[in-house]
Amino acid sequence: MQTARHRQRIRQLSNDVLEAEEGSLYPALQRILLEGWVTAAWGVSESGRRVRFYKLTRDRRKQLNREIADYSQATTAIQTILRPQ
Repeated sequence: MQTARHRQRIRQLSNDVLEAEEGSLYPALQRILLEGWVTAAWGVSESGRRVRFYKLTRDRRKQLNREIADYSQATTAIQTILRPQ
C-alpha cells in the first residue's frame, strides 16, 4: 500500500522521530493542493503503479527556504542559551 510506504519513509528520514498518522497524509496534500501551494501530476511509480506526484510551487519553495533559515537561526539561539557555561 502506497500510504504505508510514505509513512515508513517519513519515519526513516526523521530517524524514527516523526510518524504520519494513517489517513492524515493525503488529506493534508489535498488541502495544500487546493490552496495552490503545490502542483500535482499523475505518473507511474517505480513499481509500475499509477500515482500522483506533488511538487511545491516556486513561491512556496522560496517561502520554505526562508522558514528553514528562520528556524535554523532560532534553534541555534536556543541551543546557545541552553548550553552549559
